[in-house]
Amino acid sequence: MKSLEPRVLPKSEYYIHYASQTGKDAFFYPVHVGHFYYEAGYSQSRSSFDSFLLMYILEGEVVVEYGTETVTVRKGQFVFLDCYKPHAYYSDQDYESLWIHFDGQNSRHFFEMITGNIGNVFIMDDPIPVINRISRIFEVYHQGQPIREVWLSRQIYDMLCDLCLYSTTQAPNQTHSPVIETVTAYINEHFKEDPSIETLAAQTNLSSYYFIRIFRKETGMTPHEYIINLKMDFAKYLLKKTNLSIKDICYECGFRNVSVFCAAFRKMTGQTPTAFRKKDEE
Repeated sequence: MKSLEPRVLPKSEYYIHYASQTGKDAFFYPVHVGHFYYEAGYSQSRSSFDSFLLMYILEGEVVVEYGTETVTVRKGQFVFLDCYKPHAYYSDQDYESLWIHFDGQNSRHFFEMITGNIGNVFIMDDPIPVINRISRIFEVYHQGQPIREVWLSRQIYDMLCDLCLYSTTQAPNQTHSPVIETVTAYINEHFKEDPSIETLAAQTNLSSYYFIRIFRKETGMTPHEYIINLKMDFAKYLLKKTNLSIKDICYECGFRNVSVFCAAFRKMTGQTPTAFRKKDEE
């Protein structure tokens, strides 16, 4: 079927599956499956679309909003959404995606297990098996082959199992330390610039929500707290080792306001910067 949505190119195709009651009660089943080419300016926003969406970005990038999160999903990344909840996606550039809306009795359990480990946006080392399963479902409709609900359910089940296996190997207590090492190295170089959560999450290819969760688990601090600690450590060094004024140290540490700097320093150390410097000189 051809989409009539604005800014979806004519070469795009999608198919609708009307599951039988047995299919709904016993199996996983597709709701929609498609391969879309989007023009810049495409936008979709829904309060609910009763299904779960797995989308793979083949080219370009798209901004996705779900819950309180806004994240950019780029070429080579998956996004996995619970479309029973409000969500939106849009882009100011052309992009291409392969996607499937699906449902079934155990869909939510799989969704929560997978996204609980790796978040809603992720990269797989080998995405081909998952892509192939979506493509096979798409091709059954595209080629007009007989629709067998058991076969469709098996493809979706295997797809979810592939994602589960991958997500368990990426669990925070197993393999995220190198990711956090990468982002802390980035923070150490750029803490004066107050990098945003989105900027930091982009270094890890994780969603902002999942990045904060992993960062706190492994460091015991939020990214903001980590940055403030770095600034305070740098301020202490400058107060001890240089004759820079408090105002100059404030700016060297990336603060834009001396009062804010002094308040943060006192909260962290229990002393004003001046008192800290004088005590060190005694």
